[in-house]
Amino acid sequence: MRIERTSVLAVLAIIALLHFNAASQAAITNAVLTDDAFIDNYDATTASTPQSHTGNLGFQNTLTGNSTGGPRDQHVYFMFDVSGIGINTSISNATLTVRARNDTASAFSIEVFALTSDSWDETTLTHNNSTTITVGGSQGTATLESLGAGTSQLDAFDVTSFVQNQVNLSDSIVGFKISTVGNAPGGFLRSKEHSNQAEHPWLSLVIDSQPVPEPAVLGAVILCGAMLIRRR
Repeated sequence: MRIERTSVLAVLAIIALLHFNAASQAAITNAVLTDDAFIDNYDATTASTPQSHTGNLGFQNTLTGNSTGGPRDQHVYFMFDVSGIGINTSISNATLTVRARNDTASAFSIEVFALTSDSWDETTLTHNNSTTITVGGSQGTATLESLGAGTSQLDAFDVTSFVQNQVNLSDSIVGFKISTVGNAPGGFLRSKEHSNQAEHPWLSLVIDSQPVPEPAVLGAVILCGAMLIRRR
C-alpha cells in the first residue's frame, strides 16, 4: 500500500492536535520598579524623596495632630514597568511585596490601592498634584506589628486581577498607593534607594507559558509516523 508523504504529515498533525496536553508551564519574573515616592501635606508643593540615611518612604495619617502640630497626611506611591509582558498574557499570580517598619508602640494597618492612571513620576509628585491621579480599588490590607525601632517586616499583597487587567488593556505600567487605615501614627516602607537591594519593594509575576505536549504524546506521534513510513 502506497502512502504519500503529505498523507503521513497530515496524520501526524492530527494526532498531535488530538493529544496535545493543555497543561502549561509557568515562568516567574519580577517587574521593574521605576518610580517610588511619598507625598506629605506638610510640604504640599515639593516632591518628597526617600530619606537619605535610610532609603525609607514615610507614611502616616495623624488626624488628631502629632508632635510637630496639626494633622499629618502622607502616602506612598510605587510604579512598575511590565512592558516585557505581551497583551493578553495569562498571569496566574501577581504579588506586591514590601518591607515595612513600625517604630511606634502600637500596631496599625496599611492598605494598598490600585492606580488606574500613570500621570506621575517620582521627581514631580507632590501632595497637591496627587489629586489628579485616579485611585482604583483596594488590593488588601496588612497589619504592621510593633516590633521595636529599626525592625521591619515583609508584607505581601495579591494584585493578580489588577495587573492582568492592565496587561489586557495594553497598559505597560502598574501603579500602587499605600496608605494607613484610619488614624495611625505612621511608619516607613523601604524604597528602591535602600542600601540593601533585598529589601526593595518588588512585584513578582507568575506567567503561564504556551502549552507543551507531554513526552508520551510526542513518542506516540513519532512511533505512528515511523510505522506509516515503513508501509510505503
